[in-house]
Amino acid sequence: MSLRPSLLFSWVATMLVSGVGIGAGSGPLPPRAAIQTYSWGFTGSAGSNLAACATIPLGVFSGSQQSTGVPPYYMMAFPVSGRPMTSLIGTDASALEWTVAFPVGTLLLLGVVDSLGTSGGIDTGVYTVVGGSTTQCIPSDSRPTFTITSNLTSGSTLSTCDGWQLSIQGGTPPYKVTLAPSNSADVVNVTLGPNDSVFNYLNQSPPGSQLLAAVSDSTGRWATDGPTVQTSSSKDMTCNGLSSSSGPVTSTSPVNPPSVSPTAHSGISRKTIAIIGGSVGGAVLLLALTAIFLWARRRRDRELEWSGSEVAPARSVSQKKLSHLVPLSTQDPTYIQLEKHFQDGWTHLSKPKPQVHAIFTIVLTEDSLGAFLQYRALVETSRTPRDANEQLLFHGTAQSCLLGDEKRGTQLCKIAGCLLCSVIRNSFDVSKCGKRHKFCRFGTGIYTTTSSSKADDYFKGVPESPFRIVLVNRVVVGNPLTQQSNAEEITELPFGYHSVVGVPGASLNYEETVVYNNNAIRPAYLIVYAKTMSRRTMLLQQRK
Repeated sequence: MSLRPSLLFSWVATMLVSGVGIGAGSGPLPPRAAIQTYSWGFTGSAGSNLAACATIPLGVFSGSQQSTGVPPYYMMAFPVSGRPMTSLIGTDASALEWTVAFPVGTLLLLGVVDSLGTSGGIDTGVYTVVGGSTTQCIPSDSRPTFTITSNLTSGSTLSTCDGWQLSIQGGTPPYKVTLAPSNSADVVNVTLGPNDSVFNYLNQSPPGSQLLAAVSDSTGRWATDGPTVQTSSSKDMTCNGLSSSSGPVTSTSPVNPPSVSPTAHSGISRKTIAIIGGSVGGAVLLLALTAIFLWARRRRDRELEWSGSEVAPARSVSQKKLSHLVPLSTQDPTYIQLEKHFQDGWTHLSKPKPQVHAIFTIVLTEDSLGAFLQYRALVETSRTPRDANEQLLFHGTAQSCLLGDEKRGTQLCKIAGCLLCSVIRNSFDVSKCGKRHKFCRFGTGIYTTTSSSKADDYFKGVPESPFRIVLVNRVVVGNPLTQQSNAEEITELPFGYHSVVGVPGASLNYEETVVYNNNAIRPAYLIVYAKTMSRRTMLLQQRK
């Protein structure tokens, strides 16, 4: 086994989860501790040289939190002077695979993240891609080039309060410019205006550092050829009231100093990244950490759902693995958080709070997850500030098998009437609304709720099992249309809205959220529970 140590890093937890509600009006998720909960390493004989197009085995290993993260897992590869690449490496923590899809001669930093954006660390070494048996796996980029150019050559000196002009070509605006100095924990993120492709940065970075510029576009692509400069001069960074600015390309774009404009599209916000452990050094690592930070922000936590509209029709699946369940340990931080979320959502006073028996992660196929993330990105870019308003919401449905109990475990059934297994396998289908429950309060849509006890009302199980089940789903709520009374006539939302939120009052006793696009929701977790009783009593009832 080849286990090179990975660089432990973390960022301020509130940055990772800011604005991510666990349910309507419930506030942000509890911040994650800024610790590395798992690690990773190559399990074969890989050294510092990696053959182009070779498929390399690797594994994920539990850390101090007894957690191996939440699958699926992704490799984030950061080539020096190239475009970062994120690729799915699998769902089985002990049997992951990554293909080296980079040209010969590429220098790489590598890191692994899980489905929640939690990092397993950046490898402390830099890998070199060498010749292999083929180069056919290396993608040819037929898309328009996406690059950054600078008025200064890489390695030039940039004095305090001098201007650095960055010009962006290609990609899809609006752009985000990231400036990372090598001797500071501050990373400056600048979102440009929708028509801006030139950024004039007024240097206020600490002197004596290597300053790297990176650019990502609205689709998440990273530009190539990120320039670097050496900062110098005084520590007085007030710059007499001058400020950075951005604008469209002109034949006379100012270079030095940048324009003084309090209304310019600068939008500069400083983000802190704490780096703990070994040092790789220089701009390469900073770009890697910055890329992971921004990518993880786009993959923020999961959600839940409930509805009378469930099953997508069976279809062929081209992926190597189908959607399936992975049990969570009761010591896993995700398990603890979800159990609390479930109990907090049990709002029916007439129904005693149940006992959680087990929680499973639902691992989706790559195509299913990709369609959800694409829709999420579209909603995010349509809102100001950019936020998909993704929430964890509950959903109850019918079960015809013993999925989740001691007898069946994680095996999905193929019973035609088992809506639970069908949703896990294929996700939701808005066209099925009303097939099981004739009344659709807010029209033909997929219904979810922040109330786990309301979702429980819609669960229908089998007599031989003492257990009940709710699904916890990722739901892109976006900009919700608030309704207090029934509106069965809704077939589509007004322009600018992405969901309907029914609030308690005139027609409702408990909140419900409805989406009308199949890709706005995906099942994420399955919670198995029962009336408050001992585990021994549960098992005895099962054996009857």
